[in-house]
Amino acid sequence: MRRPGAAAGVLLALTLVGCGVPLTNDDLLLCNAARFVTASIAGTQNALAIRAAGRPDEAAERAVQALGLAEGAARTLHEVDQAAQADIAWVALLTAYEHAAQAARSLLPDFPNLRGSGDEAIAAARDVLDEARLGLPPSCFVVPPG
Repeated sequence: MRRPGAAAGVLLALTLVGCGVPLTNDDLLLCNAARFVTASIAGTQNALAIRAAGRPDEAAERAVQALGLAEGAARTLHEVDQAAQADIAWVALLTAYEHAAQAARSLLPDFPNLRGSGDEAIAAARDVLDEARLGLPPSCFVVPPG
């Protein structure tokens, strides 16, 4: 079975190799997780703005998409070898995922206890994502348009 995003991973690997960055499978997984988290944060920020504009149904739809991206980060992080899970980038990305997921959930009707916590959770996700930037190439935090 072909894993979703495999083509993007190959493209990313070629990009990083072209920059002379030594890569391991764990490096690629961490980079993919960083992209998922970055996209989730951007999507949730968009959803929060839509909700503030008085369109809660549309905001919830966008939040579901952002939550899916956050969950993609979690699945990818759990594919990283156990030894690499002590790395600061892995820990930071896992924490950023948790905050990003909370922010997205705050916009969904099934999580009324989180309502109103989205802005704070997104700020926390962005802050901890900065820690992950120290251990990964900048290209890992660029979300392709689309």
